[in-house]
Amino acid sequence: MIPGTIFADRVAVVTGVSSGIGKAIANALVAAGVSVHALSRRPIGDGADGNRGGLVWHKVDLAKDAEVIAFSEHLLSKGRELDFLVHCAGLFATGDVATTDVEQFDKQLMLNLRAPYVLTRALLPLLIRRAGQIAFINSSVWNNPRAGLSGYIASKYGLKAFADVLRAEVSPQGVRVVSFFPGRTATPMQEEIFRKENLDYDPESLLQPEAIASSLLDAFALPPSAEITDIFIRPAKPKALK
Repeated sequence: MIPGTIFADRVAVVTGVSSGIGKAIANALVAAGVSVHALSRRPIGDGADGNRGGLVWHKVDLAKDAEVIAFSEHLLSKGRELDFLVHCAGLFATGDVATTDVEQFDKQLMLNLRAPYVLTRALLPLLIRRAGQIAFINSSVWNNPRAGLSGYIASKYGLKAFADVLRAEVSPQGVRVVSFFPGRTATPMQEEIFRKENLDYDPESLLQPEAIASSLLDAFALPPSAEITDIFIRPAKPKALK
């Protein structure tokens, strides 16, 4: 259990919060006392805009630079503080190199790699000022390349490289950077992947988004003298895929 005082009065930006891992992380941060700016294209929660205690939703299409920059300039202009930046948004698509058009490849690079770069770059002054922390929710495919996933895996390899280079640049300024590599997780996106692969979807046999959120808070709660760089998480008792 993370003491609430560690996160009290802290501020976070979390992307991909409409469902799955991003939603679980946003909820966990709010429960710990963090004020969360939640970014997604679709409203979240039961209200018209998803706003609730500790969480403010911002309609941002991460594939559009202008919207990402506008949100970042909004925070900067308001003199807001920022302690945590969590990249959860992602796009998954399948297709062999020989048959997949370049447009689909570009869309995955745009959302999975370029958008985190643009958002991180824009918010870096706030994070440096607060000696903040940045988390990239990557994927276990980084360590397990498979046929038919060239665009997705290429973008995730790039995201790992970006995180490593970023860490080398900002660590001297007190900013910590961690990459998460979860295995198959019970999310709407994973359910769709199972359907496309003609596999039986049993969410209870998969990682739960809340477990990843808990691990993230543990990493953020480390004292400033320590830094976790990479976290690999997999289901404890995975079932054979059928």
